[in-house]
Amino acid sequence: KEAQEKWFSKLSYLFYIVWVDGKRAGTIGIKNDEIHNVIIEDKYRHKGILKKVLKNFNDIHFLEVLASNKKAIGVYKKLGFKILAYKMKK
Repeated sequence: KEAQEKWFSKLSYLFYIVWVDGKRAGTIGIKNDEIHNVIIEDKYRHKGILKKVLKNFNDIHFLEVLASNKKAIGVYKKLGFKILAYKMKK
């Protein structure tokens, strides 16, 4: 938990907490009109929560996801997102 709080404190963009029945189910970050760092806790996955959350951000049409995160990419594709580019760094 301490490492997670340290990581969040270094970020320079807004994070929203996803609540389900009064319990924290995940987080979503918004940076420069893009969705970043979407985290849905394991026990809340496969319940349509991400789809509901993304409806609250329907004016945002881009998101960033690691190319290695195949599960997330599959979910985002089902939600209508398309791969536009891969970022690379040396």
